[in-house]
Amino acid sequence: LNPLLSGAPAISSFVWAYARSLSNTGAVTDNVALIAYINGTGAGHALRVSGSLSFAGVLSRSQSADALSSPSATTNSFQLNRWVAIGGVSNFADKSVTAYTDGQRVGFTAGVSYGANAYTPGTPSVPDRVGALNTSATANQWDGFLAHAAIWRTALTDADYSELAQGRDPMTIRPESLEC
Repeated sequence: LNPLLSGAPAISSFVWAYARSLSNTGAVTDNVALIAYINGTGAGHALRVSGSLSFAGVLSRSQSADALSSPSATTNSFQLNRWVAIGGVSNFADKSVTAYTDGQRVGFTAGVSYGANAYTPGTPSVPDRVGALNTSATANQWDGFLAHAAIWRTALTDADYSELAQGRDPMTIRPESLEC
């Protein structure tokens, strides 16, 4: 995805997630549903769910030198053995990160210290993934199902995420900016 996302002022992502179980080690690498690597094995943009079910949201950085940013979000709407719509926006131009669960904004952080105003990837050493953080056969694999994963080169709105959570096809939301 990096060649497609390079230079984007924002990245938005969405996926329907169904988890049978979640790892609860407390590590930022737990339960990654979707990830675009920015450099080496470092996340550039990722959707994940905490093992305690208290967080469903996005991790992001604009360039490999940035610290990994995540909104402060708590939600009780993510449950095991149920389909949940999760999404997130990494807005490099306005320096913010937003997390969504079931069409509702559940986290927002302004003033993020991005080092660039656009996505500026380096050279990842691993491919981007859906449902797994790395190539290990046992570590950090999503235990359940993922459907309708999508990534855009723009910041989706609250209304866009509401429509996605109501079942609207991701291919019909801002199709000119949809990358996958």
